[in-house]
Amino acid sequence: MIGRPDEIRDQPPGKVWVYNHGACRVEVYMYPSVDVGSMAALGAAIMPAELSEDDRARCRRSLARRTGDVG
Repeated sequence: MIGRPDEIRDQPPGKVWVYNHGACRVEVYMYPSVDVGSMAALGAAIMPAELSEDDRARCRRSLARRTGDVG
C-alpha cells in the first residue's frame, strides 16, 4: 500500500522494510504468516524513537504521500 521500500533487511525468519523520509525512518516488520500464506506485517516503528509527536505525525503524512493516499 505504501509503495516499494527504500531498503529491505533480512531479519530471519522475516524481513524489515525500511522507508526513509528526511530525518525520519519507518521500519515495517514482515514475517511469514501461516494464515495468509505469505509475508505479513507484524508491526512498525517510526525512528528515531526520540521524535516528538508532531514530528511522528509529519513522518506518517510524508509516507502516505509517497502513494498519493493522504488520510
